[in-house]
Amino acid sequence: MQQINKIKMIYTGGTIGMQKGVNGLFPNADSIQCFLNKQQLNERIDLITTQSLIDSSALKISDWNEYIQLINQELESYQGIIVLHGTDTLAYTAAMLSILYSTQKIPIVITGSMLPIFELDSDGKDNIISSIRAIEQLNKGVVVVFNQKMLPAFDCLKISTLDKNAFISPNTQLIANYSKKNTWQFNNKVENFSIHFPKLDCNVFQFCDEIKILNMFLTPTLVEDVSIIGKCQNWDALILQSFGNGNFGLNENIKKLILSFLEKDKPVINVSQVLISRVDDTYALGSEILNTGIISGKCFTFEFCYVLTAVALSCHERNKVQWIQQTLLEIDKTISTSLLKQGGY
Repeated sequence: MQQINKIKMIYTGGTIGMQKGVNGLFPNADSIQCFLNKQQLNERIDLITTQSLIDSSALKISDWNEYIQLINQELESYQGIIVLHGTDTLAYTAAMLSILYSTQKIPIVITGSMLPIFELDSDGKDNIISSIRAIEQLNKGVVVVFNQKMLPAFDCLKISTLDKNAFISPNTQLIANYSKKNTWQFNNKVENFSIHFPKLDCNVFQFCDEIKILNMFLTPTLVEDVSIIGKCQNWDALILQSFGNGNFGLNENIKKLILSFLEKDKPVINVSQVLISRVDDTYALGSEILNTGIISGKCFTFEFCYVLTAVALSCHERNKVQWIQQTLLEIDKTISTSLLKQGGY
């Protein structure tokens, strides 16, 4: 049945629809339905809930497969999709949606709130209404809408658990700001932004539940024990969170660790711990690190690099290292010419 003027809203859990219980807040779909009823949005919105509503800090990779399945159902029959999500892992799911759906012909918005929608000072109402307005004004693309800001879904970070202004784009410009006239005012530099995301068939794509990505948050005192190499062999990929421009002490054990992954086409990505940064060869040490064959995370967030790696590991026919490297390079070229921030928040 044709629903082209309707919006599909998928509630996955999270604070926005939570209610008070004996042991604290828990997600309840009735909260969202009640809100839609009060706002007389039932004719505009088709509300769908996931099988298990979760606190997003309990997000599993299998949950993404359910979200994909729900989005794909009659995808092009809707004007757009709104995904209501908990804020703790919203940036991960936003990255996933951006990779899989940015080339689709309808817009997808992901949002949530810092306070439950039933509370008087909740930001949930404004985030939902502004998300609906975003669907009405966008032709395509995947964005995060939060606190009157529209952010690129591939470049967002949660920076606060206390402030309603909880998300930023650390390395790219805002797409739009929500005005007092209840419309989105687009940044004219990025209004027609188009990112070179990989072409993936979201109708058949599924994440592999069994992939294992090892994250090493590096510290000034790196482990010298050679046994660390053997302990890491069962992992499918490695992400090193490094200092500054992607630098760290490159001792022989770390070199062996990196090569032990790359020799088996297991991706190793170098992502900076710094919020606003770029992994490059500015320093001689950085050049030496990149010469090991490690993939530069460039200006991308850990969340995006993690999800891109998960996508690569779930596409069994691909050369995973080469595919990740090429994808990051292509997207980086795009944002460097249109979206890249010149510094500051």
